Amino acid sequence: MGYGIKLVVGIVIFLVLSVFLHIYTPELEIEEPSVQEDEIIQNEYTLPSAETFYTNPKVYEFPTWTSRPMHYTILNKEVCKNNKKIAEAFRIISQETDGLVWFQESDTGNVISIECEDAFTFPESDLETIRHGEASSIIYPDTKEIVGGNIKFFNINCLQWECSNYPETEIHEILHVLGFGHINSEESIMNPIGGNNVRRIDFKISSCLKRIYGGNESYSCEGISFLT
Repeated sequence: MGYGIKLVVGIVIFLVLSVFLHIYTPELEIEEPSVQEDEIIQNEYTLPSAETFYTNPKVYEFPTWTSRPMHYTILNKEVCKNNKKIAEAFRIISQETDGLVWFQESDTGNVISIECEDAFTFPESDLETIRHGEASSIIYPDTKEIVGGNIKFFNINCLQWECSNYPETEIHEILHVLGFGHINSEESIMNPIGGNNVRRIDFKISSCLKRIYGGNESYSCEGISFLT
């Protein structure tokens, strides 16, 4: 057989084999992740929904600030005549609780907002009573978590009203923001009338603060009324 014929026969055989392989060889399929597999991957990193957080909140035994340190800001320092007494009040509360309750001046997060005004007077019976301050706290009733508070101090002219170097009024109002109510005792710093020249935070109040913020059950909140 001549060389030319062999070449032609080889080409024909090559073409026949190529057609055969194209027809009978199955195409390779690239598997793609199914929708179900993709959902499983996503679910592994899915955060709990907001509904989960709000339907399973932590409930506290007593009104409690959850942020530490507790932040406070004085909105109008230039008007407040007792900025030093306000700072001293925060220091005393921290000292009386062995540092378990402490404060930082800041306007971020959950904040105790403080502002001052000139002395406010209003008639009560036939007497004129001078209001020293007022306060309110923002408490979730279901969880007892405190998330903010407001204090207003009224500047008092000490020539017309007996004033003390001890920050009795300032501590009184801050304790309201911490959730404490009034105590009907002339010896208590939480006396609703005030003006009794109290020079110390009640032992049962400091004990209660240590119970709340220290978690030590050897301390008690017995006999303490709280804001709701």
